[in-house]
Amino acid sequence: MNWEEELKTLIRARYPIIWLTSSEEQRVIQKLSEITTDLEKTFYVWSATKGIQKLTADLEDVDPGAVSIDSSLMAFTELINQEKAVMLMKDIHPFIQEPLTIRMFKDIYFELKNSYSTLILLAPITDIPIDLQKYVTVIDIPLPEKEELRKILEVMVKDVNEALNLNIELNGNTDTILNAGLGLTLDEFENVLAKSIVAKRNLDPSTIITEKEQIIKKTGILEYYHSMESMEDIGGLENLKSWLMRRKKAFSREAREFGLRPPKGILMVGAPGTGKSLTAKATAKLFGMPLLKLDMSKVFGSLVGESEKNMAEALKIAESIAPCILFVDEIEKAFAGISSSGETDSGVTARVIGQLLTWMQERQKPVFVVATCNDPFKLPPEMTRAGRFDDIFHVDLPSRSEREEIFRIHLNKIGRDPGNFDISEFARLTEGYSGAEIEQIITEALYRAFDEGLELDNQHIIEEIQGYMPLSKKRKDEIERIRKWAEIYCKPASIRDSESGSKARRIEL
Repeated sequence: MNWEEELKTLIRARYPIIWLTSSEEQRVIQKLSEITTDLEKTFYVWSATKGIQKLTADLEDVDPGAVSIDSSLMAFTELINQEKAVMLMKDIHPFIQEPLTIRMFKDIYFELKNSYSTLILLAPITDIPIDLQKYVTVIDIPLPEKEELRKILEVMVKDVNEALNLNIELNGNTDTILNAGLGLTLDEFENVLAKSIVAKRNLDPSTIITEKEQIIKKTGILEYYHSMESMEDIGGLENLKSWLMRRKKAFSREAREFGLRPPKGILMVGAPGTGKSLTAKATAKLFGMPLLKLDMSKVFGSLVGESEKNMAEALKIAESIAPCILFVDEIEKAFAGISSSGETDSGVTARVIGQLLTWMQERQKPVFVVATCNDPFKLPPEMTRAGRFDDIFHVDLPSRSEREEIFRIHLNKIGRDPGNFDISEFARLTEGYSGAEIEQIITEALYRAFDEGLELDNQHIIEEIQGYMPLSKKRKDEIERIRKWAEIYCKPASIRDSESGSKARRIEL
């Protein structure tokens, strides 16, 4: 049952108070207008600026003086004694926390139980006082799906062609345009279509995607990536690459018919600079999906309910764009302070993390979560329990053969033929170096050669290696601790050679 059917069912079942979580006022009003017309009920809309208005062909003032909660509820009580009605109260969340207001909502709840009327509360967040939670039924309205966007698209093409005497044709691009619009509200989608028409005199999917990126960035929580990295840019990690390759087609309709469920995601654990973030971005290109990066540090806000709203909005956007990759970098940082959350932030951190964990366990949409972690000892047990991820991989410092491959990749990137360099010697000298450190060595050697007015050669690279202090020497004990943890809880991302590295022993989660 979709949200429109559920809402109509609740109104017909005479549920007294319904809370709708959405920031799309016009979309909700339009749907309620259709429902109330079908059910032959009068539809009223309340706001703190205009009081109560009756929705007919347009909004008509009924009681513009009823701008306060108490006066509006009193006015609605009178209305329900005269007719079957539905009243929508917009932006209710700032007004509903006071004890007297809570009592008034309880009173009208019992009035409504004996009537054929319904009170609907609309807010961008679900922030119901604990005293009212047993009296209110919540519907979380998702962002529009393809069919809703299709209606907007068809109407706009028709109207623009008639009004501006254009000849815009979709030419088989309908699905591409609709996919580009997923993750936007109806108003946002309509706006980006208009921008594309003004800028290109046509509907250009790339223009829509670019504008969608900007809209998503405005949330301040998610970042939309166009991944340029591929699996060929990653040295080693053959076990992890093979695992991902086997799941490349698992999001298809054929996979559903075969009995496969969409993969949930992976957690990659390991020292910084070992290629975890690069793998996340390359996975998006491998799967052919958009990548959304969730910045946990930006989820937390200073206002009451803001953090929970931010997390809910981010997850809602990810689901609306699905199938997609949701990338959570250094996820352990999100759990900092969770143990003392009840004392330091009234439990906000614990609630936000609870939102994320519950969603990871129960989500229905094909959102593939790729999380990275530098310090697994900061992860709570519930993060690594079965059901959160499909698997957990340990991304260790690269082996000798992997370092050779990494040197080849980075020499190719700067336009040098790896065959002209002593790759084997470089790999021998860099035991314990991460992929990021090898990249930095190549960069510094290139600076050195350019400064000297010479072509890059073996000596430049060897001198940089000899003058570099890798992380494995600075934080040797920490890396060994991670390796011991990974032997129990992780699969190795790499096929290890004879050099020191994590073993393949693993306890299944």
